[in-house]
Amino acid sequence: MENEKKQVEYGDYVFMSCDEEDKSCILNDFIKDMSVTFMEYFEYMLDDEFKGIENHILKSLQLKNWCNYNDDDIIDSILAKTDMERERKKQKKDYYIANGKCALDMLKFIFTKELYDVLKQAPGLVKHNYYHILKYFLIDIDQLINEYENNINHNYKYYANPHRPIHTMSLHNVLRQSAYGRTSFHSFTDIEIDASIAIIRQMVELRIRRAFSALALVDKDGNIYPLDMSSIFDILKRHDDIVFPGKLTSIERIYKWSNLYIHSGRGDYAWITYFLEKYLRNLSFGTQKEDGSWSYNNGISLSKETYKMIEHEIESLNSKYTVLKCKPECEIK
Repeated sequence: MENEKKQVEYGDYVFMSCDEEDKSCILNDFIKDMSVTFMEYFEYMLDDEFKGIENHILKSLQLKNWCNYNDDDIIDSILAKTDMERERKKQKKDYYIANGKCALDMLKFIFTKELYDVLKQAPGLVKHNYYHILKYFLIDIDQLINEYENNINHNYKYYANPHRPIHTMSLHNVLRQSAYGRTSFHSFTDIEIDASIAIIRQMVELRIRRAFSALALVDKDGNIYPLDMSSIFDILKRHDDIVFPGKLTSIERIYKWSNLYIHSGRGDYAWITYFLEKYLRNLSFGTQKEDGSWSYNNGISLSKETYKMIEHEIESLNSKYTVLKCKPECEIK
């Protein structure tokens, strides 16, 4: 029948429109007929319990079931500290399996029934935001599969290039959004997922520096010089009694992975940014204690003796300089 509702399938995201108004602007009648709206696709994912997407990933990666990954396992598998390590990771199936699991988990985390119910009443601008997030995810899932075919099965029918370089114009748009907000007459509403990697890098660096009062080095004339983050991480790894939300080696890996973006402008798969935002929450905000109190500082905790040892080791890195300090933003017991 002419008005019969289209049965949505996984691949329909290719012609997905934000809403009916967006769909009506499609000039090609064939594409318009094939198009589903964002909310229709969202409903399909929920009704299907994401099985269509999951089965597509599993089949494409030649799997029957998922490996048992925790968050730190995923970080170790998908985040590279250097370009050379990234190339090595891409030659192993583990890289693609962990990415596929991460993508599916984050789709389920973001696109919930609660979000669907709220979005049904939300203005088009809000739907537009989540429409782009979903489309970035689904496009990158097929990029991941193409890259798996290229590097593991040596099948080059479809070329993959997931590390898209971000242009400075896109970064300037993010600057506008930071200054004016995304819903203003001075900025664009389009999201720039990869640009968030720069925030991740700065956030981790400032959190670690301020936690251990190690901002920079100062010479006798008051000139300020960088205090290498690698040196700080090396010192912290000597003390296994420091309590972090997650593994310190994972936090270090996140920092060095994001550093690759800072110096090259090359992005990564869309879901990684959302996964790391979730992973880093307790580091950024701290955790609620048993007595109900809350403190930003308790995201990192250690004994007074350990803190004094770390302070001394940082001060001993270079005898020509003193350390520029702040009040330590950690829980010292």
